[in-house]
Amino acid sequence: MKPSSCTPSMRSLTRSLASLHKTPAAKSPTAIVMLNMGGPSSVEETHDFLKNLFSDNDLIPLPFQSFIAPYIARRRTPMIEQQYAAIGGGSPILKYTQTQGEGMAKLLDELHPETAPHKSYVAFRYARPLTQETAKEMKADGVTRAVAFTQYPQYSCSTTGSSLNEIYRRGKIGEFGDDISWSVIDRWGTHPGFIEAVAQRIEAALAKFPASTRSETVILFSAHSLPLSVVNRGDPYVLEVSASVSAVMQRLGQSNSYRLAWQSKVGPSKWMGPQTSDALKGLARLGRKQVVLVPIAFTSDHIETLYELDLEYIKEARELGIEIHRSESLNESPVFIRALADIAADHLRGQSSVSTSSRFYTVIQSLAAGTTNTIRVRSPQFNDSTWMYSLSFSSPPKVDAKENTSKNKFVHLALQHTISLACEVRGVPAIQDLLTRGLDIAIVGDNDFYSQRAQLAALNLPRNLSSLASIQPFCPQGVTLSEVHKTGLGSSAALITSLVSGLLVHLGVIPASALLEDQGRDRQLAHNLAQFIHCLAQGKVGSGFDVSAAVFGSHLYTRFDPSVIASLMGGDPMQPKSLLPVVSPDNTSWNHRIRPFQLPPLTRLMLADVDAGSDTPSLIGKVQHWRKTEPEKANAVWTAIDQLNQSLASTLLRLSAFHSENPASYASIVKFISTLQPLQWTADPSLSEFETNVAAHFYQAHKITLEIRRSMREMGELAGAPIEPPEQTKLLDKCCFQAGVIGGGVPGAGGTM
Repeated sequence: MKPSSCTPSMRSLTRSLASLHKTPAAKSPTAIVMLNMGGPSSVEETHDFLKNLFSDNDLIPLPFQSFIAPYIARRRTPMIEQQYAAIGGGSPILKYTQTQGEGMAKLLDELHPETAPHKSYVAFRYARPLTQETAKEMKADGVTRAVAFTQYPQYSCSTTGSSLNEIYRRGKIGEFGDDISWSVIDRWGTHPGFIEAVAQRIEAALAKFPASTRSETVILFSAHSLPLSVVNRGDPYVLEVSASVSAVMQRLGQSNSYRLAWQSKVGPSKWMGPQTSDALKGLARLGRKQVVLVPIAFTSDHIETLYELDLEYIKEARELGIEIHRSESLNESPVFIRALADIAADHLRGQSSVSTSSRFYTVIQSLAAGTTNTIRVRSPQFNDSTWMYSLSFSSPPKVDAKENTSKNKFVHLALQHTISLACEVRGVPAIQDLLTRGLDIAIVGDNDFYSQRAQLAALNLPRNLSSLASIQPFCPQGVTLSEVHKTGLGSSAALITSLVSGLLVHLGVIPASALLEDQGRDRQLAHNLAQFIHCLAQGKVGSGFDVSAAVFGSHLYTRFDPSVIASLMGGDPMQPKSLLPVVSPDNTSWNHRIRPFQLPPLTRLMLADVDAGSDTPSLIGKVQHWRKTEPEKANAVWTAIDQLNQSLASTLLRLSAFHSENPASYASIVKFISTLQPLQWTADPSLSEFETNVAAHFYQAHKITLEIRRSMREMGELAGAPIEPPEQTKLLDKCCFQAGVIGGGVPGAGGTM
């Protein structure tokens, strides 16, 4: 967080930063291409649908396929026509897919305006609109950015793989146009929105049973089966369907017994089982009299739900004496449509970096004539945040708060001890000459340091990244500094570091160019002085990571030995002291270590805006008291947490190394596991050795974060400090077992972490 001692106009600074957020209007829609099998919209289209289906080698590999497929289609057409006639004269899947796509696109315009406008296109594999027809429409619309969005929640090479292959073939011959950028959403079977939509449908079906016997109802999940030859070559579909079932039951609180069965087997070869029909017979033999039938791999009604489930299996179940209700398909569910929009929005955000590089800015200039030895410090973002000080150059120099001015201990201590150090380094006359017209200091922090919920509500904007980016830089908070809600980015440490460094530059102690050197002497001086002042303001030596991050950015930090500043910590904190011998970078007692660190590529750190915070000093006080009263037990827990932290850092750095070794394979496996719950990351036998290693390291990181949280909770319980309150535990447990989440924790708690 680099300070500035120049004097730009605050308005021009705000205007120039705001210009960074402007996005040029899109010239053509961002295409969200909805991929699915499709179905004949009328009985007359049945033959062509079947011919296309049996001709697809990805779905059903047949010998002499081009000859056999038309023959099978002709033979099966009369029977399948009767089935479509029985469900109303055709499949409704096109209607529902269009409804879902249009609703999703409308939400996407709000959730991710950077890529708006969005338009949904339907690309069916075996029925109209076929992929080639959709390609012509997209080309006519001038589409240059497209997302292939499978509508099969769980990936299989036979379904999603087939649709993607067709897009590739059509694109290769230019049917989509010559200049189109593609990305792919190929699985989302454990996405929280999808799971919630399915769970709500199940709850509605369960409610049809008497409350007294509802818990005895078996939830029977049914998914389209696959030939065992496909499963045995490593297709992940079965694993991913199982993960969906597990996530739904977790959402339902394991309220009922459940089974997973498979339907729609075709031909004499062996398919994944048990078949849904056989599962119903088995439940009847066991005396289970109540069943909810759930289509877990189908999101919209079509022949497999409306005919096979509703007219065949439900009839069969009732003949077996089972009371059965089917969970409705998702169809026009607003929860599901919102889930589709969230999946697409997250994907579009994932195409660019999401991070924060938040800074404090200190602008220092002279006051008007006749203000010798007067210092005014103001923070324009807050109400009543101007502090006035007088400076006397007696021996030693002394900074005093003027009467009738509010107090700010952090600012006061930074002024006192930075000016004292400047006098030691350059001499009193030189500093006195620089301050003949006093100082006018303005300090502002980037918006990410503070909760922006109130700003978004006042502007009637949704809570998303685009809305945050639209808020003016250094936005006025409308409250006093003591009332502002912080986000936990270390604002007090950043403020002190920026103010101290700005004063050191302005007073000529270090050149501005020194702050561009990674770990040069002068930057070390700024670090040492800021660490001392921050510790003095807090009344204790904390972890030091917050000031170090403000000075050096992202890194692994080993704190200095507290004894290095022990001689400066006693007595009146406002009393001037001889600082240079202690804070000088030549003092070898400063034994902190700065080591490079970065998050693994294609991962991101998300910080929740909790709109509140913990009482950090109270937590720290309780932990420190516990460490003094039970040193043996405390040191054991402390050491265990330190070892876990080091292990997590090593694991994450190893993942970065994997990316350097093979970026393409690394990206492929990260994309794959991002759609799965952690338990599934290493379960796919088709992964290469390299991909398995990457997945295993991500899973190791996941397990380490869980163990860190367990140890932190143990420390909190032993110290009587709510480091991870039960409410946070419940929230984190839900988050940490979502698809693609490596881990989580409650940040901060000052020196307790």
